[in-house]
Amino acid sequence: MDVTHPSSSPLHAAAVQFCRNFEFWCGVGILGAAWLYYPYCQSGPDFCVWRRFAGFSCPGCGLTRGVCFLVHGRWAEAVQFNPLSPVAVGILLSNVLDGAWKSLRSGARHFWVWFVFSEGEPSKLL
Repeated sequence: MDVTHPSSSPLHAAAVQFCRNFEFWCGVGILGAAWLYYPYCQSGPDFCVWRRFAGFSCPGCGLTRGVCFLVHGRWAEAVQFNPLSPVAVGILLSNVLDGAWKSLRSGARHFWVWFVFSEGEPSKLL
């Protein structure tokens, strides 16, 4: 019976890489979602619990819309929605750039080349 260790599977290797670069993938996901959500920014629903129940805006009100506008380069509108929008985008971009830098510096680019082109056979590219 041939039993392989779970850590040798391509799925396990992909999961390990994802966990090591979690902030990178969160930043990419949030910025990508902001790019896609942009058409609904002006007419979308208001989800703020504070505004709904307490009647006043919280510091996060308008942050999603501000990030959406910033991703599309509309700085003035973004700051009108929430002045903290540039800070949020700066944090997300720093996570993305830091994760990309660490990935390239650590040699993880070899993993991505293997993952995309080897079709699960490590011997193809090693």
